[in-house]
Amino acid sequence: MGYVLGPKAAEACQEELTKNKIQVPSPATLSRTRLKADVLLMRLRRQSFCEKRCIFVMLSCDASPQNGVDYQMTLEDTVERHRRLT
Repeated sequence: MGYVLGPKAAEACQEELTKNKIQVPSPATLSRTRLKADVLLMRLRRQSFCEKRCIFVMLSCDASPQNGVDYQMTLEDTVERHRRLT
């Protein structure tokens, strides 16, 4: 979690999770809402790509076992090119 959020945010999230202030959705809830979340994200990404901007997108994937479960994560880095003012 620290790699994705950064150490301070990961520590804060972990603290909230351990205090039970944040409830993690059940597998059934995640399964039901996955399509809606994917469509929403796709529409937001489409909107940003349709704008007339010069952007570069780099993707990197990694999979590793954590507590007996294999997780695959994709990290997206987006860089926007700005014109230099001279």
